[in-house]
Amino acid sequence: MSIPHLNLRGIALVLLVCAGTGTATLVGADDDLLDPSLIGAAQRAQAADDLLDPASLRPSRDLRPQSATTAAPTAAGASASYARSSAESTVRALDSLTQALAERADEIEKLDREALVLESKLDRLTREKAEIMEEYRNGLFCSGCNKTKAQILAEGDQFPHPGQHIIQPTLEQIAAKERELQSPIDQARRDHADNRARQQKLNAELDEAGAQSLAGVAFWSTCISLEQASLAATGLAQRERFQAEWSRIEDQLQRLAEAEVPMGDPVRLAEFRGECDLWIDLQERLERQHDTEEKALRLAAVHAGRAARDECAQLNSFIRRGPRSTLPRAYLGVTVRIVSSATNRDLLGGRFRMGDFQPANRGQTRAGVTALIDRFAQVPAAVFNAINPDLGNTPAPDSTTDDLLSSAARLLRETVRNRLPKEVPSDAERNHGTTGNGVRG
Repeated sequence: MSIPHLNLRGIALVLLVCAGTGTATLVGADDDLLDPSLIGAAQRAQAADDLLDPASLRPSRDLRPQSATTAAPTAAGASASYARSSAESTVRALDSLTQALAERADEIEKLDREALVLESKLDRLTREKAEIMEEYRNGLFCSGCNKTKAQILAEGDQFPHPGQHIIQPTLEQIAAKERELQSPIDQARRDHADNRARQQKLNAELDEAGAQSLAGVAFWSTCISLEQASLAATGLAQRERFQAEWSRIEDQLQRLAEAEVPMGDPVRLAEFRGECDLWIDLQERLERQHDTEEKALRLAAVHAGRAARDECAQLNSFIRRGPRSTLPRAYLGVTVRIVSSATNRDLLGGRFRMGDFQPANRGQTRAGVTALIDRFAQVPAAVFNAINPDLGNTPAPDSTTDDLLSSAARLLRETVRNRLPKEVPSDAERNHGTTGNGVRG
């Protein structure tokens, strides 16, 4: 009996959000999770001959179903949690970056207003100096108070003051007066230059913070895409493993359904019955384990999709803090999207520096960012086809193991059971009121 193709679209993950939600046992090592050789050939190494060796069959073999709340993911657990942690770190970095954008935009606006005041002050001081120095050179100041005609008249007094006369300043007095009037002009020019230098520095940081914000959004998309790919690869490997185990068990049950029942040999009959019971039990437990794993993946997808949408809303609120001028005209906001592993590294956020926006560091990369993108670049294209496109927003149906598969398996198990003669209780069992299976009649 062939095994029908399992529906992957409705079950495959998108994002794993909550480490405490519990997932079923996943197979493979972390570094092997996205190895292309494992996709489509998962668990071949585990297809050991002892699985099919009746001499090695024991009820305690490692096919026991595991609880979804206690069986920690191994293959995807590390990759998906690594990507989730990176996504969360990126969101925090973007929070800081966009806050810096807003702060610098506000400070630049304030400096712009201060620059206008300084320019006005500089114009006034320069004009006043020219007027005062002209009067000095013309000798128009009072001999009693050494004030110029304009100063005395501005105070409403008579020029020169009564009893005083107009005097001609010496060259030393003219030079001293010019130094006196030039000092506030020089200070205003220094203040204006400092203002412009500060604005230039802030504008450079503003531009870099804006560029880093866009790179951060791209890197966040890469993080959630790696997370999705990790869980999708887990689902593929999980189903490959299930199908391989299921096929081997089914072959044994089919063999037993066709084998001659040793009715005349009580010892061989007991061995035959034990083998039948074992394979039936293994298949039933494998089916339960598979259902548990599939439900855990669906639950992970639901929580993951919610996390992605929540983070997306956060990022859009962060972006709105800064001035629109720091973003491209066509930039409409952050969306949850799956990017391809073949995308250019810069478009994957390869230049993101996790919150650093110093212009002097432009072009540098961060080891952690590079490492995640390197891992993402290894994701086979086939994995992306298994990702649930709605990010777990619409949960997959409750059915897990293929209905036709389950029905055929039940029929085969029933066929094997019906071939076995009913066990006749011994005299001791009849006297104690129990059957051979230990069940009281």
